[in-house]
Amino acid sequence: MAIIVSTPAPKAVIANLKSEIKNGRAHTWIHSFRPTEPWDSFSHNGEDNRLLFLASFSPTPIVGGVIFNLFSPGGRPVEHGIWGVYHGRFVELILNHGGDSVEDVLVTPKPMGSDVQRKSKPLPTKAPTIKPLAGSGGKVTPQMLSEIVARLRKK
Repeated sequence: MAIIVSTPAPKAVIANLKSEIKNGRAHTWIHSFRPTEPWDSFSHNGEDNRLLFLASFSPTPIVGGVIFNLFSPGGRPVEHGIWGVYHGRFVELILNHGGDSVEDVLVTPKPMGSDVQRKSKPLPTKAPTIKPLAGSGGKVTPQMLSEIVARLRKK
């Protein structure tokens, strides 16, 4: 299950989320960047800390959007219920704190090849590039989102 955000400013969406968390406006989320793990991660804290670090989202900016993949920081399998809670709450975070440039949010219903159970391997550094379709005005269209999902499933 990946969360794909359509936006002309993918890095701004990521920066907005980090800022909102840092400034306490998204108090149930934690942003971390560890020198030993070269990726950003967002973990849900919840109101009672029961969900903290059971899983994390890692962003990958792409042309026309950003893909957030769920991974298990400890390399252990993520329980199905945790997948659902994390995805629902992260969509809420994006909608409330991602900024005005968020155009669409797509959530895939099943784990994808880019949703990894890893200990310390980063996502590939080369993000998929989706070329805007003629007549799309440079925006990510539903057809382009389908193409992104198809590419992720192949990984």
